[in-house]
Amino acid sequence: MGRMRVLIANELRSYREALAEALRHLRPEAEVVTAEPEGLESRVSRFAPHVVVCDRATGTVHALPSWIELYPGYGSRSVVSARGERREVAEIQLSDLLDLVDQVDLAQQS
Repeated sequence: MGRMRVLIANELRSYREALAEALRHLRPEAEVVTAEPEGLESRVSRFAPHVVVCDRATGTVHALPSWIELYPGYGSRSVVSARGERREVAEIQLSDLLDLVDQVDLAQQS
């Protein structure tokens, strides 16, 4: 099973770091790393995350069962894929990210 791994690779760096720090504080059992969006593909390959948060989901990210694409195309909605089930979320909140991490972690433990 192992430790829950979360990769955060969205723009702006300050937003990315704030999300990562909040997640580290609220879910200390999770391993949270950040990456520049340009390095997303290689970081996914090396880190093998359970959840990815990004602003431009690539084919590699779409192949993962759980991810969040924050405001694609600078729109007002985000796309959440929770274990393969996709949905759009208006005005995504930190609680939405925490819910996804908890869902994935629970599924991983079973």
